Formats: sequence, structure tokens, C-alpha cells
Amino acid sequence: MKSNVHFSVGDKARIVDGPLEGSEIRIVEMDGGSATSFLKLLGREVKVKIETELLSLVLLPVC
Repeated sequence: MKSNVHFSVGDKARIVDGPLEGSEIRIVEMDGGSATSFLKLLGREVKVKIETELLSLVLLPVC
């Protein structure tokens, strides 16, 4: 299923499926249909590449 959401570097996103479901990430790189981020796992920052169809955009409140 292709995502209709356009993600950009700097966006905050939530993983919506898979073993990391519920984790929030900040996108640091985009490559086609994949987003790259760093995720803290077992006390270490790990670079992860996630298909955008597994992400939802986290909207920040407007002040």
C-alpha cells in the first residue's frame, strides 16, 4: 500500500506497523519511498531505514 503522505527531512513520524510500532522518529534522510532515522534501541542510537508506508506524520500543535 503506497502512502499518500509526503515526508520531508526534519518531519516527525510514528511507526504504525511492525515490531517498532508506536515508536516516534525524526526523519534525517529520504530515499524514494524510504525514510532514514536514528532510533534508540538497547541504549544505543541505531540508524534505521523504514518504508514510508509504515509511517504516519506526527502533527505538532499550532501555538
